[in-house]
Amino acid sequence: MPRSLTRFPSQTARQKIVNEIEAKIDSLRRTHAQQHIFKVIGEDTSYKNLKITVVSGVGKCGHQRFSKGKKGKLNTDSEFALGNRIVNLVKAIAEQNSGKKIAVFDHKAFADNDSKTVNPVDLELEKQGLIHQTAAHFRDSRRINRLTGTEVLIRVGRAIANLGELAATWQAMTGEIVNPTDLFGEYGAWVKRKIVSEDI
Repeated sequence: MPRSLTRFPSQTARQKIVNEIEAKIDSLRRTHAQQHIFKVIGEDTSYKNLKITVVSGVGKCGHQRFSKGKKGKLNTDSEFALGNRIVNLVKAIAEQNSGKKIAVFDHKAFADNDSKTVNPVDLELEKQGLIHQTAAHFRDSRRINRLTGTEVLIRVGRAIANLGELAATWQAMTGEIVNPTDLFGEYGAWVKRKIVSEDI
């Protein structure tokens, strides 16, 4: 009795069959995915009217804006004192943009009308009618509507959160103990990202 020979397909024929099977599987996956994927399409925000100007050389604009003179009294007379330089800078920007609605973001101690801080920016310039609104870093940077319609926003200083609190958060998240003021490595990059996100 003669034996029947089984012929196997050639290499190219086998590859063709494999490709057809893979195409069918891929088609089924796409069909299944299309049935279960929710697509969200939104418009990109336009920033055509946004102009950012960074003024450098003023200093960090922190909380210590005046040096202490005799008997521990703050020296506010010098035009070179940081507090006076900030007021003059904000005043110059406000004068260049006169007629526009201007708001100033500053540290809370300097942005509150009831603040006992010497020479706060808002008290000086609001009295002159140069600025219309004041706001404080962190407190007023989100979920408020009172800055709606502001045409010029001046940010004084950097919005740096309490470094001790950030270090404690970092330790809770990663288990790594860090010195709060050592802003290098992964911890430093994380803190800097938080600062930039607050500024923006």
